[in-house]
Amino acid sequence: NNQAQIVLDQLIFSIRISGTDFFQTLPFPPRRKRLGKRVPAPDMENEKKAQQLRQLTDKLFGYFLVFANRELHLKQEPLDTQLLFTQLFGEEICCLENEGFTVTWERLEQGQTVVTDAVQLQRVVANLFSNIHKYADPAKPVQVQEQLRKGHICVRLSNAVNPVAGAVESNQIGLRTSRKLMQLLGGGLHTSEAKGVFLAELTLPVQPQPEPAAEA
Repeated sequence: NNQAQIVLDQLIFSIRISGTDFFQTLPFPPRRKRLGKRVPAPDMENEKKAQQLRQLTDKLFGYFLVFANRELHLKQEPLDTQLLFTQLFGEEICCLENEGFTVTWERLEQGQTVVTDAVQLQRVVANLFSNIHKYADPAKPVQVQEQLRKGHICVRLSNAVNPVAGAVESNQIGLRTSRKLMQLLGGGLHTSEAKGVFLAELTLPVQPQPEPAAEA
């Protein structure tokens, strides 16, 4: 399933690149100009289909992880949160803004080091933003806020619930999968809804900063 998602993510990325197509993103793209063909603009219909396929693979993965109770092989490594969050949250925020949402993003001035699996963390972030796409009120702002709390970095996502949105999945497999993944990553995911506002908080432990060398 990981390999399938990686391929789908690469496909979606290639579709979004303005003025290029998939073949032009290869290290040695074929010389298509000789054929006299113009490179097409991004294909939103194909992107939509790729997104739907990725959602399906995520849902299947969720059932496997939550209900089969199988072990997941993680590839954890130390990563800087400034770079990591820019990549994971930045693209999702741009997609929301392109759909007419207003998003505020409060960032920490200094990045922290976390030991995590970027692929699995991206799966969690994608699920949370997918819920925003489905259930948030586009007339009200979405807030993203980074905080430091007792040795953990916390990212809070809050949005007003759209009163005319469709019913939420009864088994909430996406959120259950995300909670399980955050637990495996050594962090956590807490969600709540009150007074028409949905709040999601994901946390990861940060690595302690090295002590400055003592002067001789």
